[in-house]
Amino acid sequence: MEMYSGLEYMEKSDRTDNERDEEAQMGTEKSSRDVLMKRNRPTLESEKMSRKLEELQMKKKNIHSYSGLGASKNAQSASYLASCRIAKRGMPHTIGENLCLPVAKDIVNCMLGEKPAKTLDKIPLSDNTVARRIDSISADILSQLISRIKNSEFFSLQVDESTDVANLSNLLVYVRYLFENTVHEDFLFCCPLATHSTGEDIFNLMDSFFRVNEIDWALCVGICTDGAKSMMGRHKGAVALIRKVAPSVSCT
Repeated sequence: MEMYSGLEYMEKSDRTDNERDEEAQMGTEKSSRDVLMKRNRPTLESEKMSRKLEELQMKKKNIHSYSGLGASKNAQSASYLASCRIAKRGMPHTIGENLCLPVAKDIVNCMLGEKPAKTLDKIPLSDNTVARRIDSISADILSQLISRIKNSEFFSLQVDESTDVANLSNLLVYVRYLFENTVHEDFLFCCPLATHSTGEDIFNLMDSFFRVNEIDWALCVGICTDGAKSMMGRHKGAVALIRKVAPSVSCT
């Protein structure tokens, strides 16, 4: 029994020594890894920063490409001119990138050479860009028109209801005003109407537009309608309600 106990003690001692050696080796390896990580940490952080910087630069490039910020003034002017023509023709916005730009490049390549044709690639004409250009042009035109109306001594309105292809009613309003001693006529706005529109509904739409754009009803001296009941009703017609805010208005 004592011999077995001695053997067991020796085996345990050997295992303990082996475990200590393994732990010491593991500790040495861990220390070496820690030292290497500390030494390589600046390099790793530098590489991480470089990758992050490249990602940010790529995002910036994509944003500039999407918004047109990276384009030159001439390229942006060309983009606006092309978008304006697309809007006037009522063409789909994708035609700028899919047809107009390739055709322009082919023409310039044939007439002037490959190098000038490549400069046309700077013109932003994606469908989203064309849509934004058209919205921007529309807002600018409306702003100029409202400014002219405000500076005019007086103005008159032509109001009518129209039904579109989807069988929805719309209120169309045209305006005549004085600008540079000349009478001008322009389309003012179009708003959807309920199926059964009343004179009050029509007046509320017009009054809301005037309030938002700060147009004075007192400058309105005339209004022209198609003579419908919703327009010409004695008490609740649109003309009767307009006369409450513009007493000097005349109706035809």
